[in-house]
Amino acid sequence: MSLLDFIRLLQRNYRLIGLCGLLTAGLVAVLTAWQQPSYRSEAMVYTGIASGYTIEKQESQRTDYYAVNHAFDNLLNIIQSRYTLEESALRLLARHLLLEGPRPEVMESAAFEQLQEQIPAEVRNELVAGGNFEATLHKLRMAYHRDTSSVVRKLLLVTPSPYNLDRLREIRPVRKNNSDMIQLHYTAADPGIARHTLSTVLEVFTQKFHHLKTSETGQVIRYFEEKVDQAEARLQTAENELSEYRARHSIINYSE
Repeated sequence: MSLLDFIRLLQRNYRLIGLCGLLTAGLVAVLTAWQQPSYRSEAMVYTGIASGYTIEKQESQRTDYYAVNHAFDNLLNIIQSRYTLEESALRLLARHLLLEGPRPEVMESAAFEQLQEQIPAEVRNELVAGGNFEATLHKLRMAYHRDTSSVVRKLLLVTPSPYNLDRLREIRPVRKNNSDMIQLHYTAADPGIARHTLSTVLEVFTQKFHHLKTSETGQVIRYFEEKVDQAEARLQTAENELSEYRARHSIINYSE
């Protein structure tokens, strides 16, 4: 078919072609009219496992890839552990309960109004401790762990919400190739919630990881602290003996 024949074909069927285009556009508009927009938040964490320096590592020591992979598996399990998800959900809820109104950088109007419906005013007054985040978080922990019928427990385990543990399990940490980096991403209908959910999970994970590493190296640190204390005690004893010797023999200038 020549170019001229193709142009003539378009001229004869332009109405049909235009109608098909309109029908396709209308179908797409109808199918996407009720879809909510989604916002993706990403974060990268440097672990230092593969290339980081430790008190046991020497310059000539080879990297134990089995141990490295095992350490990364432990990190990924910490991020996806129930403790991390529960603590992250409670902290996120505490920050949202302290809001007096919707803030686009934290949560938009739709999410704020939904939270007001899920937690009535009288219950919210019992959970919120003024503007104190730590006190509010403590009350939320008590309500979640001790009261099986509390609104807080339902939000985390039953009710579809940004604080639902099944929803938070969608956060998937992945090691970036063979590097020291762990990449995380999370998608939500509210941009502020997407960002703050991920940052809260990282906050809880960092504290938990720091606690574990401190526990591992605590005995080594205590050993060196004990040796330093012993050396200081011996030095102090030697200085005291020297001072007594100088006083006993009336030595004014020891070097002469």
